[in-house]
Amino acid sequence: MMAEEENEARRAEELDALRSFYEDDLVSDGSNCWKIRVASKVILELRLPPNYPTADAPIPMLVAPSWALDEGRKSDVLKDLHEMITPGMEMAIMLAEHCRAELGGDDDNVVGGDNVDIDIGTETSMKETSASSPAQHVDLIIAVIEFHHMLIGPSHKKESLALSAAPANGIDGYIFMGGPSFAVVRCVDKQDVINWLQECKKSGKPGNVGYWKSISIADVPSDWPNKLRVMGYAGGRGDKPDAECYKRTLSLLNIAYPLPSSCPEI
Repeated sequence: MMAEEENEARRAEELDALRSFYEDDLVSDGSNCWKIRVASKVILELRLPPNYPTADAPIPMLVAPSWALDEGRKSDVLKDLHEMITPGMEMAIMLAEHCRAELGGDDDNVVGGDNVDIDIGTETSMKETSASSPAQHVDLIIAVIEFHHMLIGPSHKKESLALSAAPANGIDGYIFMGGPSFAVVRCVDKQDVINWLQECKKSGKPGNVGYWKSISIADVPSDWPNKLRVMGYAGGRGDKPDAECYKRTLSLLNIAYPLPSSCPEI
């Protein structure tokens, strides 16, 4: 059997096992990324290289609001996962079960019983739901944030402080540098956006939410970055943002350009 055919066959078998084992907690089963709810506020993303599982290993990431999983704990769990990975083996269930054991997502509070589910599209960020609630209701926040300008270079200390505050607040996505500047970011809770904007303001780089919406975790592009990725100027020079790349990013998220004129306050 050719390696490509073997990879496809083994992935299909592993995916069947995941669906059987996790049921609704397998919240996305795309060809290049699997997403499994491992605790009430934590999603394990497994990004699948082309040669998984015959040669390459999955790339694990944890998505959670900063108040539910701090950076230190996240780093510790991810370190464990990387140490467990064995190329050539199917790893998804092993990695997910380790996360559930470490983060409290056992059968009593994730599968088969009452649990605190993710529901950030409502006024309260946490509510009691039954395990029969479909996992497609696990939503994230996508926000488009506008800054007067964000410039590249070591001399721009305010920008550096603002961008460095993103990981601690559970913010990832893209920021299109220039004047003006636009950030298209993902987080799990609206409060994460508010907290990051407060840090940006403290650093001297205030921003405004131009648009936001809830989005199913299954609808986030599989190659979405797990950090705030800095996008260079248009054409690599000057100080104008890369407008075409910005528009393409909005299009992938089904956000109109120009941004809708009416948007509820975040």
